[in-house]
Amino acid sequence: MHSDDASTAGGGRERAVEVGRTGARFGPPGQWRGTDDEVELPGPPPDLGLVGARFGGRRRLEAVPAEEPEVEPPAAAEPEVDPEAMSDAEWMSRPQAHALVRPYAWTGGRTTARADLALEALVSTVEVPARASWEHRMITELCLSPRSVAEVAALVSVPLGVARVLITDLAERGVLAIHQAAEGVPDLDFMSRVLSGLRKL
Repeated sequence: MHSDDASTAGGGRERAVEVGRTGARFGPPGQWRGTDDEVELPGPPPDLGLVGARFGGRRRLEAVPAEEPEVEPPAAAEPEVDPEAMSDAEWMSRPQAHALVRPYAWTGGRTTARADLALEALVSTVEVPARASWEHRMITELCLSPRSVAEVAALVSVPLGVARVLITDLAERGVLAIHQAAEGVPDLDFMSRVLSGLRKL
């Protein structure tokens, strides 16, 4: 292998060529480049994803503010209602607030009452409890004057079975007194009130 020097006039190509046995010329790539040729420097690689998608620069991503999630304010707690602080008129208007409560939920699902508690039996209040649920408070208010079991069920707007259970609970606590009708002595006024109560059911 030998090398020869070749030069061209007027700033032509200058190279030092190494010639092999087969005539192939060797040498670094820089020797084959002319002095007047411009060298292109590689630019920064584009931001390419794995699937070829292009992304913006870091400054562009930082310029877009992230959306903050909306935080809902906490719901205000409803104040507790003290039964003793409510007036009688407010107590009597509470059935509308209890419209979504099933009547049998007031008795805890119980349907068993006193066996001798007839529909025509009179019920009267012995004492009004200081604290009571709405349904117990309403029954004791209604029975300040004697009423039949059928009347109580109609006025409280509950089934007869529920009314009998509620009256039984109050009677066992000594709040109500149950007066069975005298045998063989029908009272027309009393029977009329029972019939009126049954029609309202």
